[in-house]
Amino acid sequence: MDAGLFFIMSGLGFILLIIGFKITGLKIISVIVFFSLAVVLLAGYQVAYIVEATNGVDPPETMTKYIIKENGSWLGSIFLIIAVFSAFLFFIEVLR
Repeated sequence: MDAGLFFIMSGLGFILLIIGFKITGLKIISVIVFFSLAVVLLAGYQVAYIVEATNGVDPPETMTKYIIKENGSWLGSIFLIIAVFSAFLFFIEVLR
């Protein structure tokens, strides 16, 4: 998974969760975002970005920088807990 997409989706999930306390409908979108991040991380995908270094060498040297390489399952579990908690809060607000 690309690091930029990971950070955008994480930020979007947290922003929607915070705004969801005022607007109930946004909380379910937060659940979907956090659940999708949890599935990706629990499946074992790595979060990385690619850097191309042109040190006068032809072709340019490509390096992969890992943010989450091997131990993404613990972060996936945290995202899954946040998704379940958000869904629980959503259904409590809907049933009120």
